Amino acid sequence: MKKIELDVCWEAFGSLENLIAEYGERFQGVFLRVVRLEGPAGGWPLIEFVAEEEDLRKFLSFYGLERDEVEEHMETAIPI
Repeated sequence: MKKIELDVCWEAFGSLENLIAEYGERFQGVFLRVVRLEGPAGGWPLIEFVAEEEDLRKFLSFYGLERDEVEEHMETAIPI
């Protein structure tokens, strides 16, 4: 398993709770934890995502990252 941290924009979901519920339904193998409610990128929450490598790749693609961006994040993912 590996973990990554992202500042997540929740506004499109209406609330942070809705974002967590949506991600939980779509990505049942990806576990998340809110690290800080006001992260370093404009106050969006900093969220830690933990999953098997392939599940993280699928999540990052859904999140809107291009293939090269997904690979950049995977290179910095921390094995746990």
